[in-house]
Amino acid sequence: MKLLKNIILIFAMTLSIGATPVSASMKPTSLTSSPSTVNNTISSFIPLNSFTQNKASILLQVNSGLKFNSLGFAQMNTRVLISNDSNYVKIKMQLQRFKSNKWSTITTGTHTGKGLTGYSWKYYVSKGYKYRVKNNIYLYKSKNGKLLDQDTCYSNIKKR
Repeated sequence: MKLLKNIILIFAMTLSIGATPVSASMKPTSLTSSPSTVNNTISSFIPLNSFTQNKASILLQVNSGLKFNSLGFAQMNTRVLISNDSNYVKIKMQLQRFKSNKWSTITTGTHTGKGLTGYSWKYYVSKGYKYRVKNNIYLYKSKNGKLLDQDTCYSNIKKR
């Protein structure tokens, strides 16, 4: 029941950051239960810039978004869903710019939280470049405990 509540919460947060839905033909990997036991509308709205792992891991899903406002600020959002709310998640978020045929990090932020974790912040960016958000996700048993899992994901690439 706790997992279902977390999935619904992630779904609601994903919609609030303006994630793009995928077509029904793109079938996401099962979280831990079959689609018949989880409302099918949830799996229909997993954003393009997320990943779901189907291993015996506690790091279940990461959603990452990037958008620009009219003043030139990049708004970066990351949400992490884990299977055990007592574990800690560290998000290292890097805003990257594509320039001279390579990606380079222009700023970095870090957030650590317990259980379902999200991180959001803004940074001013120049026009004429492509940008993306790189997320390094680390999952720990306790606040300063053993590393249980880690992964990297990227947002969609956007041009300003």
